[in-house]
Amino acid sequence: MINAVNGTTVAGYSNGTSCSDSSCLWRPLGIDIDENENLYIADTGYHRVQYWANGATIGKTIAEVTS
Repeated sequence: MINAVNGTTVAGYSNGTSCSDSSCLWRPLGIDIDENENLYIADTGYHRVQYWANGATIGKTIAEVTS
């Protein structure tokens, strides 16, 4: 909400813990929200794009750079 004093964690862990499972983010760079309020997050630390369906408690990797 615009001008809100407090926020709500909607992806990743609110305590800033880093990990590599689908719920964690490491150096997220960009976020997009589609018309159904699903989240797409560019997670640069893990070289992937994470998808969170609206209301989901865990994300899903939908694109990833592997070596």
